[in-house]
Amino acid sequence: MENQSNMRIGIVGASGYTGSELATILDRHPAAEIAFATSSSYAGQSLRSLYPTAPALRLQPATDVSWGQADVVFTCLPHAAAAAT
Repeated sequence: MENQSNMRIGIVGASGYTGSELATILDRHPAAEIAFATSSSYAGQSLRSLYPTAPALRLQPATDVSWGQADVVFTCLPHAAAAAT
């Protein structure tokens, strides 16, 4: 059997409903590792402090993230917000 490493995942906009649900699903996935979770409004707080069933991820501002630490990044921002940047 091959030994495969986990997929490292970043979540931009993790403090919203979609981002928090994605984080909860990925936290339970055996082949996923959440590399970072961002929030502009709640940076420095734990995602669990916002959503009690969410994983205890420290939310970071997107400007502080090292993008190379993720294999894939999900953008969970409000409609058209990602297009502005």
